[in-house]
Amino acid sequence: MLATSICFEVFADTCMKLSDGFRKKGWIIGIVVGYAVSFSMMALVLATLPLGLTYAIWSSVAIVLTAIVGRIIWGEKFTFKKTLGMILIIIGVVLLRMGA
Repeated sequence: MLATSICFEVFADTCMKLSDGFRKKGWIIGIVVGYAVSFSMMALVLATLPLGLTYAIWSSVAIVLTAIVGRIIWGEKFTFKKTLGMILIIIGVVLLRMGA
């Protein structure tokens, strides 16, 4: 369920970019559906996992996946600083998990 939540969050983020500042109205449906499914799935996950850990995994994986989508679709660069930032985020989540 957490993976589904993450995928729909990345989908909604991508639709938001594609909406061009909400000027392309059709993408708003994807935004609403994506976030609705994402938050619904996360709510179910929170019934069994701690909030801090769940949110850390959800946000960090979504950040990395969104960056990958940006690279693939819009050719956004992966600079050293961006890559290092994503690695540090992942390390932070691992440390949170180890302390859980």
